[in-house]
Amino acid sequence: MMFKAALKIIAMSVCFFVAKMLRVQRKPAILMYHSFDREAWQYGVHPDALCKQIHYLMQRHQIVPLADIVSHAKGTKEISKGSVALTVDDGYLDTYTEFFPLAKKYDIPFTLFLTTDLSSSESLGNLPRPSVVQLQEMFDSGLMEMGLHGHTHTHFTEVFDNQAINAEIRQSEDFIYLHFGVRTKCVAYPSGRRSKDIVEYFQNVAGYDAGLAITSGFVSQGDNVFALKRVEVSRNVPTLLLFKLRLTPALVVYNALIKKIWKV
Repeated sequence: MMFKAALKIIAMSVCFFVAKMLRVQRKPAILMYHSFDREAWQYGVHPDALCKQIHYLMQRHQIVPLADIVSHAKGTKEISKGSVALTVDDGYLDTYTEFFPLAKKYDIPFTLFLTTDLSSSESLGNLPRPSVVQLQEMFDSGLMEMGLHGHTHTHFTEVFDNQAINAEIRQSEDFIYLHFGVRTKCVAYPSGRRSKDIVEYFQNVAGYDAGLAITSGFVSQGDNVFALKRVEVSRNVPTLLLFKLRLTPALVVYNALIKKIWKV
């Protein structure tokens, strides 16, 4: 693990200097978290690492609501090049026990893309899920926005027909409206899976404002707001230095050159 982490840091450091020479511009980022567990789930982040990441973001970046970055992509809002929005997919108990206390302490806005079937499942790492009461507390704080992530985390591309829309998407929408009184306007596609028909549904039938992918990268004005890129934060980012480097233009060079030929 340490050897692979060292390779990643070396690769990203080289990309950092290449980006500097090429004068690649800094751009806003949407960070993608999942869990804040203390075990070893690959999509999780240890709470101690999370604390360090939050402190760094507060010192060197501007944490903004997701809506600000969506508006920036649409060209209707100017924001700092160092702006970041925090998103959390799925919704686990540790979002409430580990992440939310930090959000309250530092007044940090975030968006939870909730899988609304709150039972534990293999597709969600068999991790414990929050209760409606805990979700309500986070929502009532005014810090958390709700986003759509389906009811059972089924990939929309696998079940896209009228029956599946009712069962997977509308059931999730209805759950959020019933408990929180809001209609979601932003979707994070489960596992990033989408198709032309799915984008058409959310954009023109359901009237959503944006859709988030899992493609690695930053956000530029003029980007397709129904395929917005994000920067994943997980145990594949094992050090704070690597976290910092991935929020610089080094990531652009890495995605364009290194990632395609060297899977580090």
